[in-house]
Amino acid sequence: MTRKLDVESIEKKIYRRSSSYNTYKLINSLLTAYEILYQNFIYLPRIDTIMRNHFAKVGAARWPNIKDILRAHNALTLVDTHHLVTDPKPNNPNVIEIGGIHI
Repeated sequence: MTRKLDVESIEKKIYRRSSSYNTYKLINSLLTAYEILYQNFIYLPRIDTIMRNHFAKVGAARWPNIKDILRAHNALTLVDTHHLVTDPKPNNPNVIEIGGIHI
């Protein structure tokens, strides 16, 4: 179950709403597009390389790509946040906020 991107209601920490709501939506949309491109073409390939290097002894070469692992349909996702200390945002029903969990 994936959540659609809702750039109008989720603010970025970098840019707070200005006087013009249209300007805010445009900048928020551009920042979201930048984050998606950065994650797909820079961050996740680096994480995949690190994962395969550090877990080579247990057969990481046979594991699927990190993008496939992260995009799999998860039945349950535990998140180390809580709505009392973070900005409110919509979550899917399979996301449970557990504030202060340490694994």
